Amino acid sequence: MSKLIDNIDQNVFGEHLRKCGENADYIEIAVAFFTDMELIKKWVEEGKYIDLYVALQIPTKPAALRLLLQLDTTKVNLYYVTKSFHSKCYLFNRDKSEKTGFIGSSNFTNGGLFNNIEANMLVDTDNEGMLSEIQNHFDRLKEFSNVLTPIELDKYETIYDRNKDSLRKIKSDQKEFNQARKSKKKIKPDKICKEARDYLKFWEKVDIIVKLIKVLSEEEWPKVPVYLTVDHFWHWIKVEWDKKNIRKIQGDLKYREAEVPRLFKKYIRYDTAGPNWTKNMPQVSKRLKFLLGRKRINKLSNEEAEEVYRSLHSGNSRAVRFSADKKFTKENGIKRIRKSLEYLLFSEDQIIERIHRLINDPKYKLSEFGPSNTQELIGWMFPGDMPLRNRKADFAVEMLGYKFK
Repeated sequence: MSKLIDNIDQNVFGEHLRKCGENADYIEIAVAFFTDMELIKKWVEEGKYIDLYVALQIPTKPAALRLLLQLDTTKVNLYYVTKSFHSKCYLFNRDKSEKTGFIGSSNFTNGGLFNNIEANMLVDTDNEGMLSEIQNHFDRLKEFSNVLTPIELDKYETIYDRNKDSLRKIKSDQKEFNQARKSKKKIKPDKICKEARDYLKFWEKVDIIVKLIKVLSEEEWPKVPVYLTVDHFWHWIKVEWDKKNIRKIQGDLKYREAEVPRLFKKYIRYDTAGPNWTKNMPQVSKRLKFLLGRKRINKLSNEEAEEVYRSLHSGNSRAVRFSADKKFTKENGIKRIRKSLEYLLFSEDQIIERIHRLINDPKYKLSEFGPSNTQELIGWMFPGDMPLRNRKADFAVEMLGYKFK
């Protein structure tokens, strides 16, 4: 019977190894990384024989290998593989006939055995063909393996000590990508609405444009985040651009990459000859950051919420024509507005999940505050990190040939 062990909930790989070890007298292990020797120590003390194949590369710990060499060497054969090596195979033998195996992703580390999300397949006597394949793999490893002696271990320990601080820093830097989510009801990626998923695609295309015009933008407006300068560039593309050569721009990538900076230069001349709206955009952003700051958002008043609404391109015209800013506060109530905007701006959930909830989740959805309002506001609040998205932006980006929907 096959079974997948993934370390999620109670399906812990290390516990499966312990259970299989109880019935085995000879255990073969091939893992690239080895840092945790307690289980092997236990098996040796119980009289089991162990063949262990490892790679002498970080994060394999020299100290763990050294402790293994101090065990009963009549029961432990410790090899290091001399060829680039990344296997994760386990084989439990009893009386040289009964076998149970595992093949998958878990190294012999605390993370691999107990904490990481892994994928290891149990192979038992129902699949003798696969067990034979695993045994054959161990036999072939011997062709590329040497017995680990104190000489090689000393050399490896020198390399490990020289690089362990770098390894520690790398792990620390990567830690933010491995934080457990606090949200109790995480939305699966395939359940995120298209509007929210399209924000990431839009962002990717905007970054292509930003790369083309960033130097020009920073020379003209050194204190204005580029995501703000391109936001007004979208207005010029939609309203002022004569659309000359648009078919060539949309159909010829090389021409487009040369033409976008030329268009941006025209936009700079247009904007600086007029009211220079781009130069003033950081003031809008600064005001919104004040009103909706992490420490202040729970003090937001009705009047300030209406000001926030009017500050958005996607809210201003509706406020003027339909008094949508008044409806926004009246229909939602200030407590709900505070709660939803605080979630949108400061939750630890992924940004597309936050956008999805503001659009679809009754707990966070706000009347008179649609997808454009939602995706524009995050850009105003974090203009150094995320772009503003509304219908005008969508139109301009796709008009320049960067299709994303």
